[in-house]
Amino acid sequence: MTKQKNSFNLKIAVVVAILIFSALIYFSINYTIHSVHENSLVGTPFISPDQALEYQTEFCANKLTELVHEAHFFEKDISVGKEFSEKDNLIQGEESEVIFIEQRELEKVKEEFESYRLLCDEFDEQPTEELCKQFLSESNADLEISQQNVESSKGILSWIATSHKDLRRSKRIYNELNEMC
Repeated sequence: MTKQKNSFNLKIAVVVAILIFSALIYFSINYTIHSVHENSLVGTPFISPDQALEYQTEFCANKLTELVHEAHFFEKDISVGKEFSEKDNLIQGEESEVIFIEQRELEKVKEEFESYRLLCDEFDEQPTEELCKQFLSESNADLEISQQNVESSKGILSWIATSHKDLRRSKRIYNELNEMC
């Protein structure tokens, strides 16, 4: 009798441990996909360390993360261009024009980031029909591009895997927005 009771208690303990572990994994994944990530190697960070940008939708987190990465790409490119321009005076005029264009593009990306941040903040507080339509339209466009990429990726294994991953993510984001709206 005692052996059966101990065996039953052990089974309950294992089930509870598995449930707790599963819940921790679920919440950590959910936190990760709904927060904006920034890996800044060059330039100033968009997001201060004490300011975590987390949103109810994966769409907002992904959109802002993409814009942050694009801005850091421009910052790095500008930095490399300036170093190259300083070392080689022969093409300094052409390089300075390229740097000027990239700086202008960087400013556009920063403005777009701030614009989307405000829209996403508004969407989290009070999702309006207008924002739902806008975000659903953009999400649907991403989904269509992902589907086209999967269809055109026949034969190249690494491209197929990446395309299918993007398609699953795009479907998940579209469905999440569709349910919210």
